[in-house]
Amino acid sequence: MAVVLVCETNRSFLLINPGVPLPQTYTWWFYLAIVLVKMYSVVSAPSSPPVVRLYAATVLYTYNTHFFQKRLRLRWFFSFFKDLCASLIISYIVNGLLITQNTWGLSCKLFLYFSCMTMCSWTAFHGNRAVYIWSLLLGGVLSCLLLSSVFHGLLFWMVPYFVTFGGLLFYLFLSKKLGFHMEKYFSCVSFLDASEAAFEQNDYGRMAQLSETTRPKVVRGLTYGDLHPSKSTAILARSCIGLLRIRKELYYMLAGLIIISWLLIKTSVFSSLPLMEVSETRKLLGSLCITMAFNAFNQFQISQAADICTKRLKGLSLPVSDFHVRIGYLLTTLLFTALVCLPLCIIFSRPLYKMALFWFALGISCLLLSFVSDKRWGKRVVTPVSTIILLTGAFLGFVF
Repeated sequence: MAVVLVCETNRSFLLINPGVPLPQTYTWWFYLAIVLVKMYSVVSAPSSPPVVRLYAATVLYTYNTHFFQKRLRLRWFFSFFKDLCASLIISYIVNGLLITQNTWGLSCKLFLYFSCMTMCSWTAFHGNRAVYIWSLLLGGVLSCLLLSSVFHGLLFWMVPYFVTFGGLLFYLFLSKKLGFHMEKYFSCVSFLDASEAAFEQNDYGRMAQLSETTRPKVVRGLTYGDLHPSKSTAILARSCIGLLRIRKELYYMLAGLIIISWLLIKTSVFSSLPLMEVSETRKLLGSLCITMAFNAFNQFQISQAADICTKRLKGLSLPVSDFHVRIGYLLTTLLFTALVCLPLCIIFSRPLYKMALFWFALGISCLLLSFVSDKRWGKRVVTPVSTIILLTGAFLGFVF
């Protein structure tokens, strides 16, 4: 289901032509992706940060005052403004990059949907289990209405959104039955403020203390002992677990670069920018984005292997040589990138043998970086050569 959703959503982006609205079928798949994201925000609301956030000091010293209500309403205003901007951009894309009366109607419908789902997430965060269930049901009904409105009249399906939006506003700002969960909200924003302060000040002691307070008592993830490694597979198991423990920001960066490369290669979204009118220029930049993404992942894996080899000089006793350490991380990198290339082959609509060419170039680049870049002349010669090889492979695999 997830693969079908990604393929159909990407195909809808491929059909974006100035002046031509998206067909109803592809618009439905596009809305389904939006619905899944919004429903996840409601489902995970009790254990996620609040959608409208105040500073912990503001909550502590101004709670039950007029200033607190004023700041809270101001934050809600900014939240609604972000929903309005998102709805305008999406309706502009769906309507074929045109601003017409239909664009304003679509943006109004999406704005009401986004705002209602934001308020459902807020009530699910603060309410009890019954309120949480009612928020899920309301979000599900609104999501079904959004999907159904693709094939039916626009004005008829906007009436429930207006009614729900007004009802939720009344419930949030006028009714006293909401029960602002002060203890939970203050605990959450205090942890977020403390984490940001420790990060900005590079206070590693405070970071360790905060991570220790939120550490789960029972380990449910994959651990080193679960793999039952032997002497020959110890490094391979260690590198596999390292992939699971990579910070999410790195994966977000890789996904962002791949999305930008897809927009450059497969669409004409950036054709209105200076020097981007020529399709060959956009495709070359798209290949460069793919090269940057996979090169960053290669560098991360190589640095992990180098750290283990460096720890040997500091007294760490390893049952294998440095060569086996680098080989283990190299195999993990190749296996992971092979799994990533399979969905990219579908998303970019490329033949399998061309994607194999890219994967082969990626393997050569990673091999050079793993065993030659640590030499004195390696960084000056091998790093540019490996980057050129990877860029050539990306151009052959995704463009040519």
